[in-house]
Amino acid sequence: KKILFLTTVGFFKPFNGGSLYTKSIYEELLGCKPQALDVEIATKRILFFTNVFLKLLALSCSIFSRHPATSIFYFLIFKLRNLKLKDYDIIVADHVETALIAEGFGKNVLLIAHNIEHKLAEENIRNRFVRWLTQYEKKMKNFEEQVFKSSSEIWCISRLDLEYIKNINENVVHKPPFFKKRRGPKRSFNNKVGFIGAGSWLPNLLAVDNLLAILESMGEKRKLVIAGSGWPARITNCQIVEYLGFVENSSDFYKKIDLLIVPFEMKTGANIKIYEAISEKIPVVTYPSNALAIFANRKIAANNGIIVAEFWGDFKTIISQFEGRT
Repeated sequence: KKILFLTTVGFFKPFNGGSLYTKSIYEELLGCKPQALDVEIATKRILFFTNVFLKLLALSCSIFSRHPATSIFYFLIFKLRNLKLKDYDIIVADHVETALIAEGFGKNVLLIAHNIEHKLAEENIRNRFVRWLTQYEKKMKNFEEQVFKSSSEIWCISRLDLEYIKNINENVVHKPPFFKKRRGPKRSFNNKVGFIGAGSWLPNLLAVDNLLAILESMGEKRKLVIAGSGWPARITNCQIVEYLGFVENSSDFYKKIDLLIVPFEMKTGANIKIYEAISEKIPVVTYPSNALAIFANRKIAANNGIIVAEFWGDFKTIISQFEGRT
């Protein structure tokens, strides 16, 4: 089979949870030894068309279109590349926004659903007025359901997303990423709590501010190990922070920590971090929704190293109770 793999960002050197998941899917497809596996990455520049110009064009078009702005944006990019879709047997649409170009393809379309995108409307278009003007959330919900219905098969990382999608299309598979499990003895607790993610994303910044407040209030020699780019000096210069910057090999980060904190809910990035930590034999503190997104119930999650925190205040209690475990 000849496969065309459409994706939103480069993933050969993963830089976040989403690109890590994309790489694991790509490698699984590569392992099937297709006749061809061609990749089209939306971030590559096309002639004199800049991403800013195409984004403004997509926003303008979306005011009058039934399609959401982000799907129009990727449609324009792939259309300008004059892709010869008829030369392929299968199109892999990595992220639902890339699927518009495959409308009317008439063959097999495999959708990689990283998230339920209409639930992330505020992150995809942060300007409230622009979201209202383009009716982004409503249009994305309608578009997403249309893509779910028309796709030959759907792969997703979250069990909770699977249940949602199954109500629209039964051909959906829970497809977790594969990471080789670390071998070796369990480690003693060295008072090192970990957080991985980019400092340029506001929820990450707020989460680390809260974590620092918790750790500093405990009054002991606990360290917060942070991996990821874009963190401000007030964080990286903090006395209890060990800042690693961007790490090409995430194992280098997991080797330094005893406990991973994932204080976000139901997103690909959160799920990827949990899968990675488990493969590295690192316990994870996270919200119930993330535990249930990966495992069938809390008991199975607990047996796999997931510690559930119902509220922010629980993180302090869990970190205190975790001291001394091996």
